[in-house]
Amino acid sequence: LIDRVFDEFDAGSRDQVDLSQLTSGLSILCDAPMVDKLDFAFSLFDFDGDGLVSFGELVEYMSSIFAVLFSIYEKQMDKS
Repeated sequence: LIDRVFDEFDAGSRDQVDLSQLTSGLSILCDAPMVDKLDFAFSLFDFDGDGLVSFGELVEYMSSIFAVLFSIYEKQMDKS
């Protein structure tokens, strides 16, 4: 099971998961309320700790989310 979870988070199939992929994957899979997911993501992607998420920080977060979602979708399509 852990191999499958790792593969889902490893959007680039590089046999490694970076912080962005890990947090994005967890935020998608987590069963927590949306506000908790957002608080978690915000705290992780406010890299400079200024209490704000800059455009660049948001782009990195959204890119990670879409990479994980695309990977999951692509794998589901391969099964069809």
